[in-house]
Amino acid sequence: MKKLTIELKKELEIRDLVIDDNELNQILELNEYAAELPIATGKRILLEELRFVGIKNNGDKIDYVQKFTSGINILIADNLKGKSSVFKVIKFALTGRDSLKSDVSSWIKTIMLGFSIADKSYTIFIDKTSSRMSSTLYSTNIDQVNIEYDDNVIFKSNTKSDYEMQIQDFFFNRFSYYPLSWTQKDSAKDSIELREAKASWSTYFKSIYLESKDTNSFYGNQGSKIFQILLGLKYTKIINKLMIKRDFIKNSLAKKDGINNIVLVGKEDLLNELKEIEECLDSIRTNSEHVKFQSLKELQNSLFMEIQASSMIFSSSSNRHYQLLAELDNNRSIRDSLIKEKDGLEKEVVKLKRKINDLKEYLESGYFFSNLTIKMCPSCNHEIDMPSTNEEHECNLCQKPVVSEIENKEQFSERLKQLTETKIIIETKINEIEEKISVLQNNINDFEKEKLDIEKTIQNNDYAELSQKSEQISKQLNELNEKLKQSTEREDELISQKAILNYKLSLQEVDSDDNVGKLNKKPDVLEISIDYFINKRFEESKSILTSLEDLMLNEIHAFGLPSITKIHIDKLFNIEYTQNGIRIKFGDIAEGEQLRVKLAFYLSIIQLDIQKNYGKHPRLLMIDSPAKEEGDNKYLEGLKAALVDIENRYADKLQILIGTAERNMSDIVRSQFIYEADQYVF
Repeated sequence: MKKLTIELKKELEIRDLVIDDNELNQILELNEYAAELPIATGKRILLEELRFVGIKNNGDKIDYVQKFTSGINILIADNLKGKSSVFKVIKFALTGRDSLKSDVSSWIKTIMLGFSIADKSYTIFIDKTSSRMSSTLYSTNIDQVNIEYDDNVIFKSNTKSDYEMQIQDFFFNRFSYYPLSWTQKDSAKDSIELREAKASWSTYFKSIYLESKDTNSFYGNQGSKIFQILLGLKYTKIINKLMIKRDFIKNSLAKKDGINNIVLVGKEDLLNELKEIEECLDSIRTNSEHVKFQSLKELQNSLFMEIQASSMIFSSSSNRHYQLLAELDNNRSIRDSLIKEKDGLEKEVVKLKRKINDLKEYLESGYFFSNLTIKMCPSCNHEIDMPSTNEEHECNLCQKPVVSEIENKEQFSERLKQLTETKIIIETKINEIEEKISVLQNNINDFEKEKLDIEKTIQNNDYAELSQKSEQISKQLNELNEKLKQSTEREDELISQKAILNYKLSLQEVDSDDNVGKLNKKPDVLEISIDYFINKRFEESKSILTSLEDLMLNEIHAFGLPSITKIHIDKLFNIEYTQNGIRIKFGDIAEGEQLRVKLAFYLSIIQLDIQKNYGKHPRLLMIDSPAKEEGDNKYLEGLKAALVDIENRYADKLQILIGTAERNMSDIVRSQFIYEADQYVF
């Protein structure tokens, strides 16, 4: 943090804002900042079984039981037969938010959802049989839950709002999420106050549950910040905190310039309260386990930097290794082809040499087979006396006329000359081929040497070892986090109270013109600081974002959209696309193509976690009606191929639930639940 402060002060000085360390820390409170790590936790939510019972308004009983497996699960049924309701029951159980249609919600009386996180089983039980909803989270498998006597209870809740809060805490703790904040105007009429709003677990859940109604908006209503947190990008937390502070200070100055009716509390009381809070914070932070926790976090941060460097070396080495294998194959293929051609030419030379030697022998001896006279019959051994029938010499075997000896010699001399020239040409070509083969062989030798060196680099890369160390530290941190849960929550609460007191004290300072000047300085410092951390985050997250861009492009192409040739993610996490050579935003993409672009993003976020070890997505997706664009056969075929590919590669690492009316989606994965035409799911 000291290095960051020095860099930040230089940025401020460039903008003519000279500020000392103490004043900068008072404004930014950087010492309260806990570093975020983009390393994946390896945790995921695996839904195992859903059960719910109830009764419809026509008297039909509901007794729904469905088991799910790791990988892709496809539920196929006609529209309006209950697919979406099944997904909404799961959402209700996991978040406490009931978005079921009111009639369907009234039918369902009890819900049980069995799931696991990091191989540890949990079961949610929701009872709606009475007017007040009661809920329980058990730390055991769904088949082992005893509702009457079970002692594996993590928490019980007797109100819906309490369940929402407790289940949020449960998932936030398991996946190291935090309630991202933003400012919004107070809803009270005529109020000029700002209030702080916080993202809930159900907001994060929008990155899990893709409802068909969300097709045309990229992030839903939660903005891009959730995905920055899901990716674990560094400095996101502090950027968010500084933005909140900036908004409140600007609001204070606006009020001062306006009605000037700020209600102030005694400064001395505020300072005393602040002192008490700081003493409590010191007490928490000097606790030995808290110190150990912070020390481990620093160690993990240091390991992350090493892992990132190691990952880059591993990635570049792997890419070069892949290139070398391709170059070796290419060079070997050309070399082997040339060797084959050379062998053929050498055989041709041998034949030419024989012909040349024969001709030379003939020309030197003047003896030729056509001039032979047969004296004895080779069959009966009688003497043959056959006078010549004409003046021209005739071959005694084939009886064809032959040219004279002189003409023969002239022709064969010419032939000898041609054969000799041909032989020289071929030998020259052989020499050229040998030179090419020699160059190729040298290349092959060099590539093989480089390949061996790179294989040693890959083999000696300590990425796996560092990741294992990081995993061990994460485990210790999780255990300590559980033990320190109460004190950590108390620390967060005190930090929040401290921020409010500092804010109130800053309002006190507004009273004097001199302090107004100081307060006027703060938004500028905050703006520059926010800009600095945004740039810093972008710079240090470049490799993560580049990997995400590549994964997204691959998935988009797999979904049959080759017209999109590049993905651009900027420092504010805005995503743009180059389509047909023109850079466009998500809203500019044709409606029939938006869903597949969005799906590509969500699948890439999960693949980034699995392949690159970045991010905190729980690796669970629930997709309602992904084949909405069934009119586009390319998309449907691309979606099917992509799902088969994901199933083959990641079946044991993620879970995707898909509800669709598209029956062409059947028989592409093992886990499918198909309902007949017009049949209700429950």
